[in-house]
Amino acid sequence: MGYWGWRPLVFGLFISTWVVGCNIVTDNNVPSAAPSAYPRVTLTVGRLPTAQVSAAPTRAAPTGIVRPQVTELSSPAPSEYVIQPGDTLAEIAAQFDLSVEALERANGSAVTLVPGQTLAIPSTLPLVVQPPTCYETHPGHVLCLGRVDNPLPFPVEGVSLEVRLLEADGSVYQTDSSAVEQSAIPSGSFAAYQATFEANESDFASADASLLSADAGTDDRFVMLLIQDLQGKSSDGRMVVSAVIYNPTNQNAELLRAFVTLLDHLGRVIGYRVVTFDSGTILDAGANMPLEIEVTPQASDAAPDTLLYIEARPLEN
Repeated sequence: MGYWGWRPLVFGLFISTWVVGCNIVTDNNVPSAAPSAYPRVTLTVGRLPTAQVSAAPTRAAPTGIVRPQVTELSSPAPSEYVIQPGDTLAEIAAQFDLSVEALERANGSAVTLVPGQTLAIPSTLPLVVQPPTCYETHPGHVLCLGRVDNPLPFPVEGVSLEVRLLEADGSVYQTDSSAVEQSAIPSGSFAAYQATFEANESDFASADASLLSADAGTDDRFVMLLIQDLQGKSSDGRMVVSAVIYNPTNQNAELLRAFVTLLDHLGRVIGYRVVTFDSGTILDAGANMPLEIEVTPQASDAAPDTLLYIEARPLEN
C-alpha cells in the first residue's frame, strides 16, 4: 500500500492529514494552469474501498527552486505613522523594528515621504515562506506554487503575498499578487499559494515571494473534523484521492471547501487544488461522509506527501 494511512491534526479550526502516494494539481481560480476540466467532488454513501497507489506520469522538472526562509509578515489592518519633515524610510523602519523592505511591501515599492501623509506600519509575525516552484503548463503560461508555514501557537488568517519571476541578475521580470485561499493556517501547519504568469520557462531564471499581510486567528469559528482512510490511486494519468470525513463533535457542520496540497520529497509544492462543496452540504454530529476528488499532477515524485484540509462551520442543531 503506497501510503502512510491517516494521521489527523486537529487545530480547533480544521483538520490536516498526511499520506504518501497521491498527486494533486491546482484547479480553482487558475484557468491557465489546468490542462483540462475537472469533475466535481463526488460524495458517496458508505466507506470507500481501499485504493492502490501508482506512480504519476513524469512532467518537466520544476524551476525556481529556493530554500525556505523566514520573512517578516504584516497585519492586514496595520497601524499608521504620520510622515514628519525630514523622515527617511530607514529611520521609520528602525523606529518600528522593521526592515525597509517590509515597510515598502506594506506601502508599495515607490514610497514617497510627503509630510502629513500616512504610512502603513505592519506588525510582524515569524511565519516561514517557501519561494515557489514554477511549471510551464503550456507555452506562454507559467504556474508557480509555494507554501507558507505557521510555526506559531495560534492560527493565522488573511495571508497575502507578492510572487516575482526573476532574471539571472536578480532583477524582477514579472510580479503577481497572490493569497492563501484557506481562511486560516492552523498552528504548526502550512498552506499553499499560487500565481500565474504569461511567460515561458526560458524567460526567467528563478522565482521568489514576499509575504505582505496576515492576522492572528481564533480557534472557535469552525468545527473540528477528522479525516480517515486518505488514499490515492492513478487512473488514466490522473489521481483519484479518497477519504472519509468524520464529525466527532456534537454540532452539525456545513462543509465549505476542501484543500489538497501535494509535496515532493524536498517539501516543495508540486500540486494544489481547491474544491468547493455544494451549498448546504451538511455533516451531522457523529456522522461520516466519504469524499472523492480527481486531480492531475504537475510533476511526479517517488513518494509525495499530501495534506488534506477541510473547512466546515457549525450549525445550530
